[in-house]
Amino acid sequence: MSGANGISGTGRASGISGAGGANGISGAGRANGISGAGGSGRAGHANGAGGANGIGNANGISGSGHAGGISGAGRAGGALGKLKKTAIGLIPILAFFLIWQIAAGRVPKGVLAPPTKVIPATLGAFLDPKEQMLLHTLISLRRIGLGLLLAVVAGVLAGFLLGTRFKNLERLFLPFFKVCEKINPFAVIPVFMIFFGIGDKEKVALVFWACVWPILTTTQEAAKSVDPALVRAARAMGASPARLFRTVIFPYVLPNIFTGVKLAVRVAFFMIVAAETIGSSAGLGWYYTRKQAMYKLPLIYGSILFITAMAIALNYAFSKMERKMLVWKQAVFSESPGAA
Repeated sequence: MSGANGISGTGRASGISGAGGANGISGAGRANGISGAGGSGRAGHANGAGGANGIGNANGISGSGHAGGISGAGRAGGALGKLKKTAIGLIPILAFFLIWQIAAGRVPKGVLAPPTKVIPATLGAFLDPKEQMLLHTLISLRRIGLGLLLAVVAGVLAGFLLGTRFKNLERLFLPFFKVCEKINPFAVIPVFMIFFGIGDKEKVALVFWACVWPILTTTQEAAKSVDPALVRAARAMGASPARLFRTVIFPYVLPNIFTGVKLAVRVAFFMIVAAETIGSSAGLGWYYTRKQAMYKLPLIYGSILFITAMAIALNYAFSKMERKMLVWKQAVFSESPGAA
């Protein structure tokens, strides 16, 4: 194993061979005393066994590591860093449950159920066929999925059309859309009940109403702000309108679409629960009101905790999907000068 400055072997350094090499440094030499690993070298020789990127590199690091010292220890350090980050993220959650547990012991009985009772009761209800919590969860997820899917299709399509093709319609309809976005979605529940009844159609329509506005506005604003230089460059290279949309406009707008979808997911869960508490016979909202009427305190708090956890999990899933689909975005930001 050899490296810079005083590693022995066989060979010549600056034309001086044998045990007494240049500057008293013996061994397989290159100029500046950088030697190969067990090989014979010549002055000024750039490559060989034990070169800058091989065994015995210029920094005197042996083994199969690259110049700069990147090795398996670096990967282990990265895993340790992720573990540390996860542990730090869990601290607020653990603190929340600890405060909850302490508070439950200090308030009058029957007001606040402790998490040591809430969590086991919720898990038991989810797995118990008689409680049917799993069934009501699937019903709510189906309604959320349908409403969110319709909102994504309508919001993305309308956002692209208004932001790229129909600028006059944008000026005409955008103020109306902004007003609709500001309307409290809970206030329109009675109106939707009149138009759609109290079945699945009403619940899906409410989720659609609550979700479509953030998706539409983020898509429209991003489509309108596509860099004209990118469009001109693509057209100069002969890109057709379809290819221009697929390779320039859509990738440019996609991060904003994900932002709108994640905002919509947060609203969708709370919207479906509110809709299912009124005029419904199934779903998590109905399950919550039923347990409230029976005054099953652990399951009342458990339902709230479960709905919140599901919303967080779904939002996390979309964030992971975004990172997988937008690898180029992560690379750009990680290689930017400010990221160093």
